[in-house]
Amino acid sequence: MSPRLAFQMWLIFVYVLALALTDQHSGRINFQNNNNVMYEWVYLDYDWPSEQMKARYIAERRYIIAHNFLSAVKTYKSQVYVTVPRLGYTTGVPSTLNVLVNRGDSTVLRPFPNWAAQELGNCNALQCAMSIEVDPLNGHIYVIDPGRAGILGPNTTLPRPVVCPAKLVVYDLHDGKMIRSHVLPENLVAKETNYLNDIVLDRGDRSSRAVKWVYITDAADSKLIAFDMVRNVTTIFQHPSMNADPGAGSDITVNGRVYTLRIPIDGLAICPDFNFVYYCALGSKDLYQVPTSVLRDPRLDFGAHVRFVGAKVSQTGGMTYATNNLYYGALGGNAVYKWEILNDRLRQSANESAVVMNTQTLVARDDLKLQWPDSFTVDDNGHLWFTACKAQLFLRGGMDYSGNSGPNYRIWRVRINEGGYLNPSNHGDPLVG
Repeated sequence: MSPRLAFQMWLIFVYVLALALTDQHSGRINFQNNNNVMYEWVYLDYDWPSEQMKARYIAERRYIIAHNFLSAVKTYKSQVYVTVPRLGYTTGVPSTLNVLVNRGDSTVLRPFPNWAAQELGNCNALQCAMSIEVDPLNGHIYVIDPGRAGILGPNTTLPRPVVCPAKLVVYDLHDGKMIRSHVLPENLVAKETNYLNDIVLDRGDRSSRAVKWVYITDAADSKLIAFDMVRNVTTIFQHPSMNADPGAGSDITVNGRVYTLRIPIDGLAICPDFNFVYYCALGSKDLYQVPTSVLRDPRLDFGAHVRFVGAKVSQTGGMTYATNNLYYGALGGNAVYKWEILNDRLRQSANESAVVMNTQTLVARDDLKLQWPDSFTVDDNGHLWFTACKAQLFLRGGMDYSGNSGPNYRIWRVRINEGGYLNPSNHGDPLVG
């Protein structure tokens, strides 16, 4: 190769690198193979049994495009499950729990386990599937249902929405059969005001293969709920750390616009050895930790065991713990970060009960395609999945469903080479405690 040709090639390399860096700083980030957005929609559509049924649902206002909002995502084997909670409206969402299927060139939502399970106003059916979790060992999906539609908005075409008790429902993903349905006691979880928001499962220890406790956040009444699956007992915990910041900590800035959301405890995660739960309010950057031993035994003093571990780079809706890191959405940065817990423990010579959040590393960022990163999950192949749903626009009625502004809802997948907290085959055990 001549020196002149080598110099020209070097200039091309520098030019391409500069373009890449410019693209990153403009808010659009290039990923290898550009395959991180797995699904995207301008609006959500369903796997209708017939065009006649779809037309009837539209005519009866049981399917209104602008009322359908993508929320949670979970995977099981090759399937992807999503929720469409009836949040801002009491009508217009035909199915609240779904599995993605391909129809021609489109990906649509098929009601899971069936259409009957989505019946609005039937308290035996799902009213508002908010968050879900899948046990990869047996294919059971855990669904939390606040029990009513229109939680976050007054909009309704009914005199009054049917209000059902809040419940936890478990289905078998292999055959769609209901395994369990537990109504949460109304004296602990008020059906008129609760906003069940996030869920994690607790096996008790790494060696167990059975879920023994379920933890749920209530983002309206500011509670952490513990349900003992074995004893069938529900306990609630309340603490000032669960509240939203009354000041600027509740101001979430997305692409230059400030949204004040004083919403309390929202995001939830549990470590792979099931010894600690992490939680945060949506209207706060603060992250807290509490031992699961306290949640399992209500006789212990919750407040005496709560620990502030640090401030995240931004407010968070959803998060998840993988093998060595805690991943969360940075709502104000259109980004996903990870707290490198293992590295911080090693640097600080600390066990998990004492580690402080220092190392927060950018995983993904995109000002256009990653607005409001929320629900998180890790699949069996070392990928982190999460939604980008523009909730800041949906909640203010500012979503553009014409297509002129591009897709509104996206599901991302990023390789992290870690396992999920519920998959013991992927759990490392570098440190104990």
